[in-house]
This record gives sequence, C-alpha cells and structure tokens, in this order.
Amino acid sequence: MTQKTIQVPKPLSDQTPTGGFPAGGIGPDILRHLADAKPDLLVAAIEACPVNITIADMLRPDAPLAYVNPAFTETTGYALDDVVGRNCRFLQGEHTDPEAVAALRQAIEQETSIELDLLNYRKDGTPFDNHLKMAPVHDWSGRLVAYVGIQSDVTAERLRERAEIDRQRLEALGQMAGGVAHQLNNLLQPILSLVSLNQSDMKDSRMAADFDVVLQSARQAADVVRDTLAFSKGDSRTYVNVPIGEVVESQVAFIRTLLPADVRVDLKIEESAGANTVRIDVTQFSQVLANLMINSAQAMQASGNIDVFVSFLRPGHVTIAVSDEGPGIPAEHRARVLEPFYTTRSEAGGTGLGLSVVYGIVKRLGGTLAIETAGKDVPGGGCLVTLTLPIAS
Repeated sequence: MTQKTIQVPKPLSDQTPTGGFPAGGIGPDILRHLADAKPDLLVAAIEACPVNITIADMLRPDAPLAYVNPAFTETTGYALDDVVGRNCRFLQGEHTDPEAVAALRQAIEQETSIELDLLNYRKDGTPFDNHLKMAPVHDWSGRLVAYVGIQSDVTAERLRERAEIDRQRLEALGQMAGGVAHQLNNLLQPILSLVSLNQSDMKDSRMAADFDVVLQSARQAADVVRDTLAFSKGDSRTYVNVPIGEVVESQVAFIRTLLPADVRVDLKIEESAGANTVRIDVTQFSQVLANLMINSAQAMQASGNIDVFVSFLRPGHVTIAVSDEGPGIPAEHRARVLEPFYTTRSEAGGTGLGLSVVYGIVKRLGGTLAIETAGKDVPGGGCLVTLTLPIAS
C-alpha cells in the first residue's frame, strides 16, 4: 500500500475568499476553507459519513480515542462516552488475529499507513470483520499528533467470498471424487464377490481368518466408495410432499433393524408437529436418519439409548432431533465434522463423508443442521444433532 501522511493545515491568510469555495478545486485548500469559514459544514460531513471514522490522540499515553463518528457507535454498539479516552484495542477479542494486531502496532511505531482486515467484537460480544485503514497525522514540525482510522463492517462480504470459495472447492472435489469412486467400485466388486463365494470352502482356519480380514477391509473400502459417490452426485432426486410424522416413524422402524441388539431407540412425535407436511426425497431422508442413528450406535459402542424427537422449535419449520449417550463431539471438532473427509474416529472405518452427505441433503431440502452436547444428565455428554425442515406450503 502507498504510504501516506496527513499534515495539520496552517490557518488561512486574511486574503482567503469568504463568498464560496477556493478556485483551486478539491484538495487541501478547500478543507482549510471549510475549517476556517464553514466549520459546521465540515463537522456535519464527518458526522454524516456512513463509514466509521476514528481519531486517536497520539500525544497522550496509550493513544486513546479522541473522536468517533456516529457510524462507529452504530456499528459497534458502544456509545461515545464508552470509547473516548480509551485505546481502541477494546474492540479486540478472543479470536482476533495476533499477527494482524502486531502489524497494526508496527505501523504505529513506524508512523506509517496500514490497511487490513481485523476481527473485532461489538459491545454485545458478537464478532464482525472490520476492514481498517489507518493513516498518521503530523503537524507542520513533523511531530505525530494523531492517527485517523477509516473502518467498514465487511462481515457479509467476507461470508459471501468464503461461501463462493467453498462452493468452488466442493464442486471440484465432487467431480474428482465421483470419477475416482467409480473406478474403485469396479475394482472392489470382484474382490467382494470372489472372497464371499470362496470363503465357505476354506478349510484352513488361519486362511479363513485372513479371508475375513480381506472381506472386512473390502467392505470398508466399499463404504468409502458409497459415501464418495453420494457426496459427488448432484440433486437428481424425486421430491414429494409427505407428513413428517409418518415418514420418520416408518424410517426409524426400518433403521432399528440395522442397529445392534443392545441399542434401544425411543421415538417421540409431537402430534401438532407430526401432522405437518414437508417436501423431501424419501430415500435421501432415510439416508440422513440412518447415518445419524448408525453414527450414534457406533459412538456408544453398540450399547445405549438413542432418542428421536419430532417437534416445533421454529415458526414454519419442523424439527427432528437425534441424541445419544455416547461421548459426544468436542466443541473444537463441531465446526469441521461437516467438512468432507474430516473424521474424529481414530480407529479404521471412518470415511469422513457421512455427515457431509447428511449436511448436503439437508441444505438441498432448505433445512439447517446443528450439533450440540445432548445434556448434563447424559453419560459422557452425548451428542445431539438437530435438523430443521421447512413446512411445505
């Protein structure tokens, strides 16, 4: 970035015109004229500016803010009396990038301009992406007297940029994964078929045990291929309007047969919620429930309770909650478990695609997915996955 500095202007001479702006056009002369002849207009312009403007007093210890405009107070939630006299670091928080803060500090020490994005926090604690430009102000002797800051809340813009990057990345990943999965599937089919056909004829117990390992590994590889194909497929399903209570009840009854004997499933459907109609592809929806319930069974090591609850939590939506008594998903992993190929399982068998497929299906249905701790009364904390689906109009 080109380094710029601002100098405090000298007073105008007595010959300065008073009937209008100077003839020199827009530049320092017009600002000096405004400051001298029309100070109220200059103040009003700064106060009305839609971007945040701050002025830090560099002649006082710790460089406190001497001025912020109304746009700053509106963005941050802090009143004027809350901020004047304080260093602007009060906007920083737990997840503010220390490297960005260090770059700011270095620019101030070197009395240079700087432009960067900084994660800041409003008075109520909510974070926002702050695009910050700062420039030093020197008096006519060259002494640093102030720092002017121009700030913009670019949270929505940055979210759109990240979403577009994610979309492009997932699209490319899906195309690549689909091609690889088809090739792997062709190679796995003869392994699965031949081992299964010949396993019963194997008389040597050690050889039979080796065949078991081969078959188990091939099945796990087939699971990876299946999830990869599901992840890479586009939305080519058939959508119908169905009562959510009926479809959940029928699918849970089927999925129960796939779970270990020591896993108990408790299904509760609020009458007012279950009668509502949602627009879904039944096969995809069954895949969502099966994935969540099988994940729960595996997390509980094939023994424990799974609760499935259909209710109202949001206007215009029905909620399907699946909770278990397993160890739960640690908070530091919850933001990533929906990413493709990310898994928290240390043992073999986790593809890292199951929840990604679930999340993709739910998003296509216009719903949301949230992962939380099931509750204090659940051994180990448990895992609670909550789906919300819009009611069909």
